[in-house]
Amino acid sequence: PRVHSSYLAALLGWWLLSEMIMVIRHDHVEIKLDNIELNSQLHVAPFNLTQLDGQRLINFVHFPNSFSHKCKNSTKVHLQLLVLVLSAPGNNAARNAIRKLWASPKHSRGVREGKAKHYFIVGNGLRTKSELREEMTKHDDIIIIDVQDSYMNLVYKSFSAVHIAAHLCPALFTLKVDEDTVFHIDRFLEGIQRNFFHKNADLYCYVWVKTLPTRDPNNVCYVSVKQYPAAILPDYCSGPAYVMTRRAARQILNWTHLFPDMQVEDVLLTGIISQKAGVNRHNYRTMFEPDNYFHRQCAPSLIAKHDLKTYAAMRVAWKRMNDPTCF
Repeated sequence: PRVHSSYLAALLGWWLLSEMIMVIRHDHVEIKLDNIELNSQLHVAPFNLTQLDGQRLINFVHFPNSFSHKCKNSTKVHLQLLVLVLSAPGNNAARNAIRKLWASPKHSRGVREGKAKHYFIVGNGLRTKSELREEMTKHDDIIIIDVQDSYMNLVYKSFSAVHIAAHLCPALFTLKVDEDTVFHIDRFLEGIQRNFFHKNADLYCYVWVKTLPTRDPNNVCYVSVKQYPAAILPDYCSGPAYVMTRRAARQILNWTHLFPDMQVEDVLLTGIISQKAGVNRHNYRTMFEPDNYFHRQCAPSLIAKHDLKTYAAMRVAWKRMNDPTCF
C-alpha cells in the first residue's frame, strides 16, 4: 500500500527527535548534548550574542515551570526584582544555602510577597546528572543553558542573564549574582525610588574606577591588546553582584555584536560594552562591599557580600547583615 509522504516525514522526524544528539558550536568549540528529557513549559528560541559570528549561539535547554508564572502571566504583585544566580552544576550546597538564607520566604518579606524571585543559571546543557535533575524537580528554580560550565565560559552565562532580563522577564530590576554571595533582598527593595530607579539604563554596583588591564596571559583576568588596546579600562562593576534595569540589559545586548569575547565578563559586559551602549554605572560602594567587613561591628547599608565559600560563612554574613543592634 502507498504511504503518504507527509506521514513518512512525521515518522522520520519523531525518530530523529527521540534519538538525536544535538551539536552546538560556540567559540569554535563543539559540544555534544545527549538527549535527556527535561520538563519545561517555556520554549525560548536560541539567541545569538553577535550578528557577525554565528558560533556564539546559546540555547536555553530548560526553564522552571514557575518562571512562566512569575514572568509571563499577570499576577497581583508585580515582580520588582528578578534574582539570577550563576551556579556550577555540582554545587548543590551553595544553592541550598541561598534557598535557606537570603532567598528564603522565611527571611525575606519581598520573597514572601512575590516582589522578588530567584533562579539559578547552570551550564552543561542536557548533560545533567541524576542528582541535579532531582534537585530541579524538587525546587523548580534552575535554568539550564547549553554552554559548557567553566570559568572560561562564565561570560556566556552572564550574557544569558542579561538576555533574560532584557527579553524574557519584565521585572523592574534584575540582579546578576554569584553563588558565593549573600544579598539582602528587602534592603534593596526598600531603596527603590530612593536609591534605585528602573526607568533609565542603569547598573548599580561597586564600580572599579580607572583600573589597568591585566596583560599577563596566564592570569584569569587576562585582557589582550587585541581585545582592548587602551591603557585604562572603562569603569566597570565588580562581578559578584550587580543590579541592572531592563533598559540597561537591552542596550547592552544591542551593542554586544561589536565586541570580541573575553573571559573577564564583568569588564566586558559592565565596562566596555556598557560604556559604548550609554549605560550608567552607579557606584554604591557602601552597599556592594567587595572587602571583608567582619572586623566592623555593623554594616547597616550593606546589601551584597561575596567570597563566602561555605554555608557557615554565608550564615555568619547573613546574621551580621541583619544584626538588630545596627539599626
